[in-house]
Amino acid sequence: MLTAMLGVMERQAEWIVALGRKSACERICALLCDIHDRLAASGRARDGRFALPLTQSDMADVVGLTPVHVNRVLRDLRSQGVIALDGRTLRVVRADALREVAAGTVRQAATAPVRREAVPALEHDDIGLTNVIML
Repeated sequence: MLTAMLGVMERQAEWIVALGRKSACERICALLCDIHDRLAASGRARDGRFALPLTQSDMADVVGLTPVHVNRVLRDLRSQGVIALDGRTLRVVRADALREVAAGTVRQAATAPVRREAVPALEHDDIGLTNVIML
């Protein structure tokens, strides 16, 4: 019981730090990895496919973004072939890319505020993932 409580507290502390330090894409990727790992541990995720238990609005509340921003990040992840969504079922297509972004190991290409039409804020040629920061 104590171990489980410590695990929950550690996970909560990681989310608090993530709110201040991680980009929108990193937060969404971390959330998807966390959901996948927890469902896989309980046998409810197989081969990277699982029922997504949260709406985009729920996800926005968890990661401190607007639902519109969550939608755009998910759209970018889908268009880059990292995830696939079919209704409420999510499939992680490129787990390596998802985990790398979640860990914050993707190099920041630009940190100044940009508009959607401007230069992508995250780029990583090895995984081919690009994310645009929305302001």
